[in-house]
Amino acid sequence: GDCDAVAHSAAGAAERVAAEGVVVLPAASAPLLDITGEQHAAWSVRLFAS
Repeated sequence: GDCDAVAHSAAGAAERVAAEGVVVLPAASAPLLDITGEQHAAWSVRLFAS
């Protein structure tokens, strides 16, 4: 139930991102971290390595 609620909230926010910006993304699942992580992975120069 809780997982479904978070997924529903994130999906609804994702539809609004283009018009309203990333501030509408819910913090419950930290999607902005995933988005920026994907962007960072595509860079040719790494700022951090693990």
